[in-house]
Amino acid sequence: MIRHRTQSDNGSLELLLDTICNMFGGIVFISLLVVVLLNSTSEIQSSTPPGTVTEAEFISSENTRRTLNNKLNRLRTSVAQQEAISEIIVSDETRRLAQEIEQSEQRKASLVSLESSIVGESTVVQKDINSLAKEATQSKSKLEETQQRLAAVTQQLEITIEQNTREAVIPKVVPSTKPPQVFFLKNGTLYGPEILSGGSSNSRDFEVVKLDDGTQIVQERVGGGRPVDSTGKQNANLQRHLGDPWLKSFYVKLFVWPNSYGHVEAVRVVLEDAAIRCQIIPCERDTQIAISSTSTVRPVLVQ
Repeated sequence: MIRHRTQSDNGSLELLLDTICNMFGGIVFISLLVVVLLNSTSEIQSSTPPGTVTEAEFISSENTRRTLNNKLNRLRTSVAQQEAISEIIVSDETRRLAQEIEQSEQRKASLVSLESSIVGESTVVQKDINSLAKEATQSKSKLEETQQRLAAVTQQLEITIEQNTREAVIPKVVPSTKPPQVFFLKNGTLYGPEILSGGSSNSRDFEVVKLDDGTQIVQERVGGGRPVDSTGKQNANLQRHLGDPWLKSFYVKLFVWPNSYGHVEAVRVVLEDAAIRCQIIPCERDTQIAISSTSTVRPVLVQ
């Protein structure tokens, strides 16, 4: 029994060893095969000459590399020489002055820019000033022209006033016991007397108008009255009218409107020749003569 168990164990080890040897031999074989294949591939590649284009590019690249290396070496040498010379020639004080000069140049550039901006603004302001000065000159010229026109108009007005007015002395009112007779001097025409010699109202020269408030006013009648020549040369009809002896029992109460101030003197001369007293009452342009409630002979002014 013991002998049989020993033989069985030896057989198992031989099988294991055989398997291990076979595996090792296979690994060695595969490794040799790989080495042979690699060597054959390398020989094929090395035996194949490179193409013409590839060789030319390689040569060009190599030349470019060498040229760049040469330039780089020269630049390094030049920089080193310049640094050495700078260290020898340029001192720290010189560098500081150079920095100050550079800073001064920068400040100068800033000041020039600021000056340019200020000059631009000054130009705009100067344009505004020139425009205002021009407007002031034009306004002054217009003012002077207006003043000249005003002076001319004033002078013309004075001439017109002088031509259309006369100096007249209004006689003083002398108390009289005689009753008045009302006359109107308007539009260069003499209207009146208000009461005729027979005691009736003069409806040829006057008309009575009643206003809305009940006031009665006396107005000249259109087509009535007698024209007055302001020169006094053609007043024969007026002299006959005012020379009626019946009027000597009255004094004339003459209402005169502005458009007939120049005719007063001619009427006054005729009344003076007839020895009839006259009271001249100047009126405004829009004056109306109202009849008083107590008498139809004594009108009162209504503005």
